[in-house]
Amino acid sequence: MKFQFGHQVVLPSVPIDVAFKRLTSAAYVERVVRVSDLASDFQLISNKGNVIRYQFVENISLMGGLIKKRVPIIVKQTIDRHNMTLLYESDGNKGKILITKWRIFTPIETGVVFTFDKLDTTHKIKACKMKFDFGHEIVLPSVPIDVAFERLTSASYVEQVVRLSDLADEFELISNEGDVIRYQFVENISMMGGLIKKRLPIIVKQIRDRNKMTLLYESDVDKGTVTIVKWRSFKATEDGGTLVSETVDGECPMLYQPITKRQGHNALIEGMNKYPTLFKEFYI
Repeated sequence: MKFQFGHQVVLPSVPIDVAFKRLTSAAYVERVVRVSDLASDFQLISNKGNVIRYQFVENISLMGGLIKKRVPIIVKQTIDRHNMTLLYESDGNKGKILITKWRIFTPIETGVVFTFDKLDTTHKIKACKMKFDFGHEIVLPSVPIDVAFERLTSASYVEQVVRLSDLADEFELISNEGDVIRYQFVENISMMGGLIKKRLPIIVKQIRDRNKMTLLYESDVDKGTVTIVKWRSFKATEDGGTLVSETVDGECPMLYQPITKRQGHNALIEGMNKYPTLFKEFYI
């Protein structure tokens, strides 16, 4: 049978880098393990920087102490410093108990939050979702608003816009009804320092409003695992250029929220900063 549970804690005033190091590194792992009163006989097996292996014994008591058992546990712990996550995989009692745990670190105004989920994380991911949001804007000097709007909203240029992201691949236009277009592509993501790679199919419906100079982008990622609504707005600047602003609202599994928000925000900034490449004739 499978089981699942999770918890989170706030560490007031503790910088995220400090919290991450002490709760993930080989230098502190024995102290973290021994926080549990059940743990004993800790032994570090190997330390390869971002991947460490260790073992310990968990002393459990059942039936009010009538039954006592020493359960040997072997752990592989993988650290992803970029995404501030820890993947914990353990084998308890020679394969009788298998546990996968994620520990995620997120900075907040007064400290750090880390969350973790244990076995059957797939079910947990589908059941518990969290919202996220972020935005960015860029000025396109000398690019008239009509030109900027056309190239950043129309079916004629949509593939070029999508491929500004280094993660995008396999673009396909599904339908073009003028101001409403549908398309799909694949986003190749990498987590845990490249140890976990995944191809995410994304289906998009894009609606533009010429009068309001706005674009509404609605996407379904990985069959509803992640949903995103994005607004792209255009405003003429005094010097004849265009200010392009984008805001993103999304929802994803609780486990992936910090990673999705961080990587999504970075991808948005990187993609928008490449917009000028679509208007090279204005910068010659």
